[in-house]
Amino acid sequence: LSEHLLRSGYSQAGLSLLMSITDDSGAYLKARTIAAQHKIVNRQYSDALEILASTEKISESGNLLKQLTAESLYNLSRYAEAAEAAEQDLEKNPYHHRSGFFLSASLLNIHRSNRAKISENEQKIRSGLNEYLKLNERDGEPYLHLADLDHLLGNDENIYDLICKART
Repeated sequence: LSEHLLRSGYSQAGLSLLMSITDDSGAYLKARTIAAQHKIVNRQYSDALEILASTEKISESGNLLKQLTAESLYNLSRYAEAAEAAEQDLEKNPYHHRSGFFLSASLLNIHRSNRAKISENEQKIRSGLNEYLKLNERDGEPYLHLADLDHLLGNDENIYDLICKART
């Protein structure tokens, strides 16, 4: 019902219903996940983090909570925290390629002014972006991050192709 309310434009009613589910309910994690996803879609990243904070003590692998945390932190430009949340998610869920994307993009932003650190983390950054692109080749942002990585490392030969791929 709550998901239907959210999709139908009754977001306040849907969120109220989701947030009324208590932590002793089997639907608690799913409710918090849906509520956080709704906040992220609406670019309310701080609100999403508040929702996700209530789930921190629950450690279940396979859920999206850490990935959603990494996404919210990344979009708030809190790159070090985003990288940490993404790494924690990838430890339990190595196939969460979106967390790999947020880890890579966060590391790129953290070390932007330090070429030695970029070189040191190049493989991790490149790998995370490429894994994400295998499933999301139409998403332009990873191509732009790869172009940025190549630029920062002085590898200008692929930049034009990467930017063209980002546009399509």
